[in-house]
Amino acid sequence: MNTDILVWQQNSYKDSLIDRALAEGELVPRQATPWLVASCIQDGLTILNKDGDFCIDGLSSDASMRAPYWKKLIEKITVKDDGSRATIDNDGGTGCKRVGFGTFNAVVKFPDGVLPEWISNKCVCRFTRSDNEVGQELKYQNARTNHGEVDNALFCSMNGIGPEVYCVSVFSAPRPCRTLRFCGAMCIQRARKDLHKSLVSMTTFSEGATAAQACIDLLFKASRLGVAFFDIKPGNMLQVSEYPERPCYKLTDYDPAFFLRLEGRDWRTLLLLNMTLLSVHVLNSDHGCVGRGWARTVAPMLRQLIQRKDEYDSEWLFFARFVKVKFDVPLDKSDFQLQRLLCSMVDSYFCSERARDTPSYEWPWKNHNENQSELDNHWEAEANKSSWPPSWTTPDSEPLIKQLVDLALKYA
Repeated sequence: MNTDILVWQQNSYKDSLIDRALAEGELVPRQATPWLVASCIQDGLTILNKDGDFCIDGLSSDASMRAPYWKKLIEKITVKDDGSRATIDNDGGTGCKRVGFGTFNAVVKFPDGVLPEWISNKCVCRFTRSDNEVGQELKYQNARTNHGEVDNALFCSMNGIGPEVYCVSVFSAPRPCRTLRFCGAMCIQRARKDLHKSLVSMTTFSEGATAAQACIDLLFKASRLGVAFFDIKPGNMLQVSEYPERPCYKLTDYDPAFFLRLEGRDWRTLLLLNMTLLSVHVLNSDHGCVGRGWARTVAPMLRQLIQRKDEYDSEWLFFARFVKVKFDVPLDKSDFQLQRLLCSMVDSYFCSERARDTPSYEWPWKNHNENQSELDNHWEAEANKSSWPPSWTTPDSEPLIKQLVDLALKYA
């Protein structure tokens, strides 16, 4: 019996992803009121979740409806980072416990009675790490980044692809700097663990396959909603279900430089991008038979998307080649900016020193040297900085996305 997950039907008893999309009909994304996040930041108000929708109660006398309440709470907490691990150095009397840390964020669990009664006691609080220690890098972000991250978090919560958000508040940094910076604090649904920890705890081929199937379900929906997640990795996938045999994952970490909403793009192209990047990260983590179960599960779908690329709008993705490009925040959502972002993420995660001793670091990437030189020469002219060389695609050059799929399926 064929249980392959396929995009197009191929003599299988199971519905393909296209069959599923047709049965579900057009997927119209739910979005928060356009001015909501701007009011949260500009007016120092708290965004509330009311039955799955979001609003602001500007007339409430409840202190937690204002940013100063959250600023006072969060600034009690001191984060210590020794360069390899971040910890809570001082909980400021709040009794909070460490749940997790990212480069720019901390996630803590407060004991009962600390947060307002109207917030679920199952939530965790995710907030931007401050620069509480002398000489520590400033982690607070500018208003534009905060606006994009909060908007993405609400979008994911409303559309069921991210953990549920209960409330959000944004406040300014504790000390002034040249550019006004902000901390975002949000109370969200608590996850059991992230995908990385889930995979580490698994031991069988079947468990890896089950995890992959659950992630395909999530990324199928996210891609149909127009999401291109260039920073997708196991640490940014949260397991929210309580039943390991039926895992359910959600996306997290919504930095607008990497988490892009591309309305109008073909969902199959976005699914290929999202699932391939995630699968290379899984491969690099070296999960043994669990990783092989993952690879075998995603292989039929990814191979179909490569083989049948001319049957959907995929040209912009297949145009990117393997070159070393430093990261810059994308200026827009044009084909060039998306291709450039993909190149920079691949270079940073899979080819730099941070990836040493991984399969991606040792992978025989094609067309690297000659294309790199051609690109550098092309970009010397100011007028060329937003374009690729005219001769970029040649008969002997291979699309970056195809090389990534071949790498992801190394042990399939």
